[in-house]
Amino acid sequence: MLVNIWASWCGPCREEASLLASAHDTHGDRVRCIGVDIIDERGSARAFMREFGWTYPSLYAPTGAIRDGLGLIGQPVTLFYDASGELVNTWTGPLTQLDGNHVILAR
Repeated sequence: MLVNIWASWCGPCREEASLLASAHDTHGDRVRCIGVDIIDERGSARAFMREFGWTYPSLYAPTGAIRDGLGLIGQPVTLFYDASGELVNTWTGPLTQLDGNHVILAR
């Protein structure tokens, strides 16, 4: 499972948005995706999701409490969980490449 913390006003979130949509379309049955939209306006968030063709669910969190409670800073932040529910990786900043088995992270 991939959990992506994002906001529509976040430039780096825009950088990775098409990649996340493509990864979900390609690997949706093998890699579950969920978004967590923070510190945002619902209308702007919905427009962002439409613009980038996101079809996976995204939760709306009007504050940054979820991110902050996890001890994370900034956005985007992506959390990767294995099939048993164990957190296996945390990435801060935009993702650059995903495949069905692992994530390739580069700046």
